[in-house]
Order: sequence, then structure tokens, then C-alpha cells
Amino acid sequence: MTDLSTLSRRGFLRGTAGLAVAGSLAGCYYSTSGSDSGNVSSGGVGSGFAYEQPDVSREDATHVVRSPDQFDAALDEATHENPSIVWIPADAAINYSGRSRVVTNAVIASSRSVNHPGGLIYSNTMGGTSEAYRGGPVDGVLELGANSRMTGVRYRGPTSATWEHPLYPGYIPFGSGPAPDREEYRSQRHSRGISITSGNVRIDNCEIFGWSTQAISVNCPRSWGRERDQSHPRIQNSSIHDCGLSGYGYGLEVNTGHPVCERSYFNGCRHMVAGEGDPDCGYTLSGCFFGPAGSLFPIDMHNLAENIGGTTNPDDYEYRYRSGGLMRVLNCTVAFSHVIDIASTESGSLSAGGNPFAGEQTSAISIGGLPAQGVQVAGCRFVHDSPDSAFSQGLLPRHAETNQFGLARWESKNNQFGLTANFPVGQP
Repeated sequence: MTDLSTLSRRGFLRGTAGLAVAGSLAGCYYSTSGSDSGNVSSGGVGSGFAYEQPDVSREDATHVVRSPDQFDAALDEATHENPSIVWIPADAAINYSGRSRVVTNAVIASSRSVNHPGGLIYSNTMGGTSEAYRGGPVDGVLELGANSRMTGVRYRGPTSATWEHPLYPGYIPFGSGPAPDREEYRSQRHSRGISITSGNVRIDNCEIFGWSTQAISVNCPRSWGRERDQSHPRIQNSSIHDCGLSGYGYGLEVNTGHPVCERSYFNGCRHMVAGEGDPDCGYTLSGCFFGPAGSLFPIDMHNLAENIGGTTNPDDYEYRYRSGGLMRVLNCTVAFSHVIDIASTESGSLSAGGNPFAGEQTSAISIGGLPAQGVQVAGCRFVHDSPDSAFSQGLLPRHAETNQFGLARWESKNNQFGLTANFPVGQP
């Protein structure tokens, strides 16, 4: 085993400099290294900008686990002075159904790379009162708190095969039928994968999929009026897909905090990235790829009016026109412009009617109101033919100054529009 003090520095603080990553998604080649070093499909080995080699090895581990009891016991031993490094072997599949917990001072690691899918943690639990939603000790299955990291792991939720469709296996549309019946149908399928509650959290080189409500939710401490205290957890080189519950369905949802998401692949979500709308809620997306399938605009930020009603005082935390703090989208690619249009294969489903927006055009980035700080979109590529179709903004106060596209507090530069297949991520 590696010395814990050395590993804590290396495991928690080491960056990703020098990593060569490449892949291919639904016919769209992308590479952050500038060279064609691999050709791997969505959701499979090496998808989502996987590392060439795992960043943590079995030799680094303080614990090697194959069962949920071993997994919990290893994490229970973790302290700030002696963090646990928990290794999941390549051939292990840990059934974590019916469980949920807080993780602090620990690394959960496995062997995912461009050549290997990595060990698996999964849960088959779902429903509004389940441990995978709000029925356990945390909001979802795993809560990643201070000094925690997940790297090189496959992490599967219960709805990865709700629909037997090769492009969109996690899709759960909101179809026809009486409203109470539709809500009951939906509530039985709720699941949340990871809740992040600290800025000192890192998720990297993982495949996270099949979580109907949210794959990753960011719930850090409030920092409104104290920008230097804002939390910035990191999500890097990961594949986040097939999280498509109607009305929810977020790959990455931000309630409070500002996650930095780099070189990651999103697909098959209702919104790939979304935010609650509070002024200390935002995100930075850099070098990410979105698509080729989704059920509404991939990059989103709600306004507070649609969530809580809010006040009419611009100085209030709950100002109703507010739509997040700072949203930055840099060197990203959005590879779809229309809502997915497929029929249900689930026998007797209330969702047999499909999505009411099926087949309709959707913007790439939709901001619901007026950001506290602003929106920056730079060096990105869109299949949309113009800023008019790629960008949209909702509820704005009368005093808001807008640009030629009707957008307020929105900076856009060096972007490309109207692209087809076989294009790389971002600008050269």
C-alpha cells in the first residue's frame, strides 16, 4: 500500500495535466489532444474523454472491496488524517440497492480508461420514497462531502434500460392521461445518483448513467454576497448519459455552488446541465460534448419565478427574474437541435403518447431570466444555424438592456453555427 500522506496529496490534489483523451460519439469524432488515438462508441469503453490510464491504481488503495458491506466499512474508516482509498476491482459489480450514505475523506476508484470500462457500483432502487431519492439519510444514493473523490468508476442507476432503444435507453417521457396518474407514474421512477455538498469534491474519469431524476446534483453552502466563498467542485473526463425522466432528467443539476465541468460527454438527458436559478448558482462548462439526443435544451438555467414565485426587489436573494449567477460555456459542442422523437416500447405505459415536444426544435442554451452576473459563450460549435436558434432567454424585467438577439447580460464570441457530423469539440 502507498503511504497515506503521499496518497492524500496525490489522490485529492493532483490535476489532470498530460492526459491524452479521445473518442467517438455517434459518428462525431472529438479529441482534446489533437490526434486520432481512438474510436470508441457512446456509453462504451473509453467514451466521454476517458483517461489513457487510471489516475489511481489498485496498489494505491487502502481497501479493496467487492460487496456493499465491504464498501461501507471501508468508507466508515475514513478520517481527515487517514483518508480511505477504496478500490473496486475491474470485474466487481457492487449492488448498492436500498442503501445511501455520506462519503467524506475518501477516494472511490477503479480502472476505467480508453481500454477498460472500470468496476461497477449500481442501484436498482427507485421511487419517490426510496433510498435513491428522498427516503434515505441523504438526498439520493451517495452524498460526496469534504475531501471526497470518485475516479475511474462506472456508476449505474435503475433506469438505464427503461426503454429498449439503442440511442436513448433512459428516456421516460411525460405522455397522455389524467394528471394524477401521470404524476404517480413518474414518482415511481425517481432516482438520484450523487449529491455534491462541498467544493472539495472531484468526480473524474467516470461513467454515470441511468439516474432518472439527476445523475449529479450540486448542493454546496450558500455564498450570495461572498463570492470568494463560493464552492467549485470539479467534474472531469466523464460520460454522463441516459437520465431522461420527464420534468426532471438532469445530467448535472446545480442548486447552490459553481461546478467546473471539463472534457465530459453528456447525452440522453432532458437537460444535460441545469440550474435552480439562485444568484449563487452557476457553472463553467469547458470542452464538453452534448448530444446527439435530448428531450429539451441541453444547457439550462431556471428563473426563480417558475420555481418559487419570488419577489420584485432586485436586491433580494429570491428576486423572481433571477436566473443564476455566472454561467460560462467555453469550447463546447452541441450536436442536436431537435427534441428526440421516438415511440414508447414500455407496454401499457402512460407515456405511450410520448413527449409533447417530440421532434420540435430546441435551443442549445436557454437561460430562464436575468443572471446576477452574466452568461459567457465562447469558442463553441453548434448544429443550430444561428444565435437566434441556438440561444434563448426567458423572463426579463423591463429595465434589462438586451443585445440584437434580445439577450441580456450575455456575451457571445468566436462561436460557429450550422455544423454537421464529423466535427471536433470547440475551436482549434
